[in-house]
Amino acid sequence: MPRIDVAASARAGVELESLDRVHDHQPGCRLEWQGSAALFDHLWHLRGRGLVSASTRRSDEGRAARELGLVNRFGALSDAGSEFVGIIANTTRALRTRIESEKGTHHAAMWVDGGRAAMRVELGDGRVGLGVTSVAGAVGHLLDWIAVEPTWFIGEQEAVTVPLTALRARYEEHGDRSTFGEPAPDVPEWFRRAWEAVGWRSVFGWSGETGFGIFAIDVPGFGWLERYSQTDGAVSLRPIRTETVVRQVIGAVTRDDR
Repeated sequence: MPRIDVAASARAGVELESLDRVHDHQPGCRLEWQGSAALFDHLWHLRGRGLVSASTRRSDEGRAARELGLVNRFGALSDAGSEFVGIIANTTRALRTRIESEKGTHHAAMWVDGGRAAMRVELGDGRVGLGVTSVAGAVGHLLDWIAVEPTWFIGEQEAVTVPLTALRARYEEHGDRSTFGEPAPDVPEWFRRAWEAVGWRSVFGWSGETGFGIFAIDVPGFGWLERYSQTDGAVSLRPIRTETVVRQVIGAVTRDDR
């Protein structure tokens, strides 16, 4: 039997399973190399180059790459930098993900070559995290970057339909809450409470190589919603278990969504 999170369930008006140790099984998005958004472009520009100009070496990105051990004293890629760029150049599977919220849009990318993966995630404030890890480690980093909440819905809940314009308003940076509108009077109580919650996030991801993707909405304190677009300018939202989101991430990387 699942263990119920009493406090979260009372707040949501629907039973939520307690997953308070979910973060213990994630490595955390602590990618080893962090710098400005231009750091990635600098490394990619150096691929295959043995000679690097003095101006490139002395640029802000060149000095940052040197401090991180990604280039040698001549400005060319070090072994670590070459591995990072090489995985991207020879990737057999890639997953690109974005999160839309009232805080703006942030992107992450994962490239897989054999048993190794390279990652680039946006950390905010114009900074990125880069790293090379195992495929399993990369999945853990991505789940932590997505920030999977330690609660999820128990059992089946009916779908709810809302106008697409109202849903989009939730992701506008510094959006006006008055544009959200009121849910229809016949919606379930759990959705009425969820609609009042702040911090909704929409997560999109797709891998053309595996044919799997991530399409879900995170409602803090409630769990995840699956989204289906309708032809009349409305969107149908249905609660899904958090494990479904985890399987979507794994499937997008490994071709296994079972």
